[in-house]
Amino acid sequence: MCRTTARAEEAASGAGGRCPLMSAEELADFLGVPLNTVYIWNHRHRGPRTHQVGRYLRYRWSEVEAWLEAQAVNRDLIGQDWLVPLSLVGRQNSAYSPTRLPPPAALP
Repeated sequence: MCRTTARAEEAASGAGGRCPLMSAEELADFLGVPLNTVYIWNHRHRGPRTHQVGRYLRYRWSEVEAWLEAQAVNRDLIGQDWLVPLSLVGRQNSAYSPTRLPPPAALP
C-alpha cells in the first residue's frame, strides 16, 4: 500500500508503480513529531530504518508502517504507571525484561 504526499505523487508519475520514498520532513509530519526528533532517532539508531540518498535521509512507507506497528503498547498494561512496547516484552538483557519490571500492585 503506497501512501503519498502531493510532492511524492508528482515524483512517482514515472516510477513504474513503485512507492516513492518519503523525506525526513514528511516522516515528521506523518508521525506528528518535530523534525529534530526524526534526526535524533536516526543519530541514535532508533526509529524507522533510514536510507541515505546522497546527503539526504529517505524512508520507505512500508518500513515506517512496520516500525509503527512494532511500537504498539500492550493494552493489558494501559492504566498502569508504566507501559511497555510489545516489541520489548520478553527480551532478555533489556531494561524491560520480565525480571526487571516493577511488581504488580498488591490486591487488598
